Amino acid sequence: EDKPELKIMSNGDEQLEKAMEEILRDSEPTKKLKKFEKEYLAMRESQLQQEDPIERYKRENRRLQETSMRLEQENDDLAHELVTSKIALRNDLDQAEEEKRKQEEETAQLKEIFRKQLEKAEQEIK
Repeated sequence: EDKPELKIMSNGDEQLEKAMEEILRDSEPTKKLKKFEKEYLAMRESQLQQEDPIERYKRENRRLQETSMRLEQENDDLAHELVTSKIALRNDLDQAEEEKRKQEEETAQLKEIFRKQLEKAEQEIK
């Protein structure tokens, strides 16, 4: 289901923005709807061109700051996940190494038992 994407830069006309988003979310894309979207975007672009550059830069700066904060939060979340994963992997590795050490110890003990039994059996044969 391919619905047209509507990119609206908020400039106070929130009702129109919400209505457009609802129309696009709840309806199948049609030629009329796509035409309306294209006209609306052209009108918004025209309004943006006439907008005071300082206001445009303030809005863009605010948007970039929000994006930066979101990315910093994502970075923090990923860093936490990485540290948590490394700790879990280290614990798993430690457990595996401990299990290996125990098995090697058990193997050495069994070898010693079998060696002694073999020696005993050889002594009995003689």
